Amino acid sequence: MTTSLNGTSLTKKERIAECLRELIHYKEFPAGSNLPDLEYLSEHAVELFGISASIGTVRAGEEILIQEKTIAQTQQGLPTKILRTPEKRYAEIFSPQAQLHVEVVAEPVFFAVERTPELLSAVQTIVAGLDQTLVGFRALEEALDA
Repeated sequence: MTTSLNGTSLTKKERIAECLRELIHYKEFPAGSNLPDLEYLSEHAVELFGISASIGTVRAGEEILIQEKTIAQTQQGLPTKILRTPEKRYAEIFSPQAQLHVEVVAEPVFFAVERTPELLSAVQTIVAGLDQTLVGFRALEEALDA
């Protein structure tokens, strides 16, 4: 299991699907082209997905994208066609202390955070700092109103 930006756990197949979405979205594998074969994706899983994965696990991740109609149903011996670019994905970070809701657009920051727990921790630290800033602004606002 890995952790997504919003703290939910992802199975290996879900992580692979999410990373493939990102790779397609950012034109590493553009819509209209063919996805690399399962053997290639499995052999390069650590660099592509941040985890090791068998051919079967990669296939399970692809199945998620087939259900979403991002890639075509594959046939033995034929390449997998990328049908469309997935919509932008958003990560939500919730801060219970100040009920602050920040949306981070799935640009390179999200792409990196999904792959490295250290960056997830850094983003959570930034949100904690935003909480303190918001508390400070509220105190200033109350002082000015008094």
